[in-house]
Amino acid sequence: MAKKKKKNKTNKKYMIYGIPIILGVLLVILLSLSSNRPIPIQATFSEIHPTELVNSISVKGMVESVDKNNVYTSLPFRTKTVNVKTGDHVNPGQVLCVLDTEDLELSIEQLKAETDSALKASQVNLENAQRVYDNVSRDYNNNSDFQVKAAKLSLDNAKKNYSDALNDYDGKTDANVTAAESAVTSAKLDLDVKETAYQNNKLLYDNGALPEDAFTQSENLFKDASNRYNDALKNLETVKTAQTRALDQLKNAQDTAQTNYNNVVTSQERALEQAKNSLDAAQAAYDNTLAATANIKKLEKQMDDSVVRASAAGTVTAVFAEAGAVNTGLLFVIEDTGHLKIESSVREYDYAKVQTGMEVIIRSDSTGDNEYQGVVSAIDPAAVKDAWGATSSVSDAEFGVTVNITSADTPLRIGMNTRLELVLEKKSDVYSVRYDAVTVNDKGENIIFAAEGAGSGAYKIRQITVDMGMSNDFYQEITSQELKDGMKVMNDASAITNEIKNLNKTVDKIDGMRFTFV
Repeated sequence: MAKKKKKNKTNKKYMIYGIPIILGVLLVILLSLSSNRPIPIQATFSEIHPTELVNSISVKGMVESVDKNNVYTSLPFRTKTVNVKTGDHVNPGQVLCVLDTEDLELSIEQLKAETDSALKASQVNLENAQRVYDNVSRDYNNNSDFQVKAAKLSLDNAKKNYSDALNDYDGKTDANVTAAESAVTSAKLDLDVKETAYQNNKLLYDNGALPEDAFTQSENLFKDASNRYNDALKNLETVKTAQTRALDQLKNAQDTAQTNYNNVVTSQERALEQAKNSLDAAQAAYDNTLAATANIKKLEKQMDDSVVRASAAGTVTAVFAEAGAVNTGLLFVIEDTGHLKIESSVREYDYAKVQTGMEVIIRSDSTGDNEYQGVVSAIDPAAVKDAWGATSSVSDAEFGVTVNITSADTPLRIGMNTRLELVLEKKSDVYSVRYDAVTVNDKGENIIFAAEGAGSGAYKIRQITVDMGMSNDFYQEITSQELKDGMKVMNDASAITNEIKNLNKTVDKIDGMRFTFV
């Protein structure tokens, strides 16, 4: 208990010592307020003036020519002369350099001598082969070949003979067969009559009612009739056998005629194929000879290309050709230095904001604070690709943007690095302040604090209700009838509010108070 009492005495001691200090501070404030002495607060201000407020996307890019022409050669010839240097202005068709083609000229002359006679001979062979093929083809398509026509006629006759015989056989209309069958029928009828008479006479004879000579006569007649009937049957069989044999012979004759016809047609087709093969071989030989002629034309084109000419008007900005050396690949770069563009890129986040025709402000380290005008002329439809055709950045894709420089006679030069402002929105003659200069009062209104001179380096602070307009990354447009050119606006409105609260005041009750800013 003794310890607790000691502690209470210590607290009371602190309270006794602290009360004078607090009273002293309050006394200073009261004296300042009562005497209207300036109250020091931590704050800064900036003067506002009508200005241009721009909301833009900042990017970088490099100056290039709108029209750039690279002049190449693939000819492995030594450079004989170089006719231009960097900085020269050239016109279309102007000679830039000449390659040494002495060996090429000799090759062309030798090849021409070799191919001239070969071309004539191959052309004659081709014409002859074409003539033979046309004749064989005409006979084949028109069925006008003599052997084919003869074989076709024999085949048609054989088919007709066999068809007629087959119809007689199937229809039983053959005259010989019909006569033989009629003879069999007649012999059978006669045999039946004779057999009936014989049987009756035999019965009579056996009963003694008929003389023997009469019976013998009747028996002989029966035997004769039977023999004639058997002969008629044998004759019918012989006739049918002959008919079948004749039909087989006609069928064999038809098959033989068909085989002969097929052989003739096959022979003709083979002749047509051989004629076509000969024609193709002659055509190939002719084409090969022509290829040699085409090679001459290629070499002659190389002769023409050995004089390297400008493909467009412009200024020579690079020379890689060197007299006496074999220079293959890029020889010259010709660019239009009077019409420039800037190649840049925007990030995926800003892509939808950029449009063709958009105004661009251009700056460069080499040109100081000078600004130049440009316009967005093209926007790539796909993100920038790497050397393998894949999107360069997966996490933050970039899209190519082309800006044409519209300002005339600028000191911008090809290859310079530039800073670009792609203007999204722009207003002129407006007042703007930093974002921190605007706060919200208890009524929910946007306000700023204006500092007005009160003499002896002191200021009065007045709140002004403002409306908000456009903004960019740093500044906010404000509008109010109370704003004036040169007005001093406190840079941090929230800090002013806190300072006033520390004075146990509210922002609407500081009229007449004077402040100094430290």
